[in-house]
Amino acid sequence: MIETLISINLQLRILGSSSILQKEEIIANAGLVRQTLCDTTALAEEKVKLRQELTVLVEMTEKAVMQNARIA
Repeated sequence: MIETLISINLQLRILGSSSILQKEEIIANAGLVRQTLCDTTALAEEKVKLRQELTVLVEMTEKAVMQNARIA
């Protein structure tokens, strides 16, 4: 992705005197690259899943400690 951003930057510099349509296309492509790089949806979903798993593990640990305290 970094290579793509560098390529877009170089294209914008080269197109200094080119048509507005080409510049708009490159800017739109840069926007798509930025959106792709900054999309944290998968990370947020993984965070929710891991938090749920952690909650279950905490409950299991608490039950084991309580049970151990009763036995001891």
